[in-house]
Amino acid sequence: MLSFERERFCARVQLPDGTIADRPVEIRVHPHFQIQADRRPANHQRFLRQRTAGHRRRFGVRLFSDYLECESRAGERLIGATGAWQWLAAFAPEGFFEIWGILPEMTRLDQLCEADWRHLAEGVLNAQKFYRSLGRNGYNLGLLLLEDGTDDQELRVVMTVRSNYAPWVRSDFTGFEVMLGDMATFTAPEETARLARSFWVQRTTCS
Repeated sequence: MLSFERERFCARVQLPDGTIADRPVEIRVHPHFQIQADRRPANHQRFLRQRTAGHRRRFGVRLFSDYLECESRAGERLIGATGAWQWLAAFAPEGFFEIWGILPEMTRLDQLCEADWRHLAEGVLNAQKFYRSLGRNGYNLGLLLLEDGTDDQELRVVMTVRSNYAPWVRSDFTGFEVMLGDMATFTAPEETARLARSFWVQRTTCS
């Protein structure tokens, strides 16, 4: 973020004595980025590369453009557009209130112009407003692409809401699951086994 401003808003709340009053509410923004860049693709990246390449070889069109055309004919899951970005509800969502943004014919970041980035930000803000209307205070966003010399997979943004932050600021899933379709864990399976073994100790019982 180039700049950050903390704003104060008023919310109407019920006080302990039952009266209603306006009280200031502080809104805090906590964005951060997680970048996965590796010569070896994650499972989800490898799957997308295979499917997008196979679809183009078989049908002569890019997968996400073909998908957009089908969704345009149906119309039920289309949400809207910001510039060239097309926004829709995911056909087979992997998260709650999952929204996709697809940029047809664009497969690399260096193909985007300033207007494309501005329109992407506009679409993300629209999704934020939608999520806020649902009473959700957090979401994951993933920008999925392949920078491997191929041009079969068009740029796609995936957004899903998260369980509301609790006071200890934990989430129910991580950015790896949204962006890469892979689970991320902080504990090695060998450590899990070591910690659990004592609960399987054989105890002598009376016959």
